[in-house]
Amino acid sequence: MKRIFLIVFFVLLSMCELGFVSALPFPVDRLPLVLVASVFLFQSLDVRPAAWWMVLHGVFLDLLQTSSIRFEIVPHAVAALVLVLASRHLFSNRSFWGVLGTFALSLFALSCTEILLSIFQALFEDFSLSFDVLVAMRLWGLGLGTLLLLIFFPLTELLTRAQKNLLSF
Repeated sequence: MKRIFLIVFFVLLSMCELGFVSALPFPVDRLPLVLVASVFLFQSLDVRPAAWWMVLHGVFLDLLQTSSIRFEIVPHAVAALVLVLASRHLFSNRSFWGVLGTFALSLFALSCTEILLSIFQALFEDFSLSFDVLVAMRLWGLGLGTLLLLIFFPLTELLTRAQKNLLSF
């Protein structure tokens, strides 16, 4: 039952990012909702399948062809790998800064891989991408993702303490 819930939650989250968030006005449309949720759930709440959400989101982007970059699965898989490695070996899950550091590194890996793919795409076909636009988009994503994590992290801490207090009676 838990797996079915996680699958349905991922599909709804991905559809929300692709359909709802991307239709919002600038700069809110730059929010990497799936990345934020994946990092938060993987690192803070120890939901291990959340790392696969990044890879599946890349598959969705490739299937729906909503991105100008081909093979979106590659940058998203690299971001998922960075998420797992940073969460397990680099940052703690006990502080907001650890979660934020994991998010920032994952977003950085996603951005760098997208830049590399766009360079290869520009070399082999008629493709142009403004790196200024990509960097600005990712900086807005970093800022908005940080704001979302600032809401999620304390809320989770509050709910965890409330649950412990209720169970201690």
